[in-house]
Amino acid sequence: MRFFIDFAFVRLTNILFGLFGTLFPLQSSCKTRMFKTFSMIATIYNKV
Repeated sequence: MRFFIDFAFVRLTNILFGLFGTLFPLQSSCKTRMFKTFSMIATIYNKV
């Protein structure tokens, strides 16, 4: 169950990032910063 939740979470973020990439073509530096921030949130989420 836990794995399923994590998998769905990753899928959702990939979809969101894809939408952001198509709607707002950002600079790569901004994208990586967003991704790093998101990874941090994901790590915190996994610890809960």
